[in-house]
Amino acid sequence: MSQEEEFDHVLSHVNGVMTIGGFFKMNGTADVYMRKIYDHVVSATKRGEIFPFWATCVGIHDMVQLVSGKVYADFLTRTYAENLALPLHFEPSADLKLLFDEEVLPGSSTLRRWLSDEPLTFHHHQWGITPSTFHGIKELRDGFRILATSEDRSGTTFISLLQGRQHPLFASAFHPEKPAFEWGYHTSGLLQNTAIPHSRQVRGSGVLPLQ
Repeated sequence: MSQEEEFDHVLSHVNGVMTIGGFFKMNGTADVYMRKIYDHVVSATKRGEIFPFWATCVGIHDMVQLVSGKVYADFLTRTYAENLALPLHFEPSADLKLLFDEEVLPGSSTLRRWLSDEPLTFHHHQWGITPSTFHGIKELRDGFRILATSEDRSGTTFISLLQGRQHPLFASAFHPEKPAFEWGYHTSGLLQNTAIPHSRQVRGSGVLPLQ
């Protein structure tokens, strides 16, 4: 079985996919597999099925690229959010029912309040998508809804959380997986992670309901 065949086999036996971000030397194959996952989501939607796809950190850029057909240079802005814990500023008009539904997950309203009031999301990125850039590109407006934003060290507002309009796509600039699974401390370099929050709230919530 080839690597692609194995990937397709696994994809057909799971009910959703989450990418954890990061830059890897994969000789271009990451783009191929992101496309495969996205195409699988679209096909499932056409069949009336739900196959959620969550993309993290650099994944938010890749997902926007897939949906909009744009390249990084079209929508990325330099941000200063390396090794930084931040709160989320939820959009007043955002439909948050898929992530914060009290009937499905009791306590969701409390989780949302924690995420708004405290720096519970861990960011580690140098590039982001600003709301003004988002609203200026029709393909982005048509493909996604902004759920939440954050501000970097320089005060620049960037999108922290997106949701697809036509498909069950979710993308975060932050790492929802790190507070639960990353406890070693790298004090410098690409893996620097001393700002990962491990408070009672973040440990109790799993950061987001989808976790």
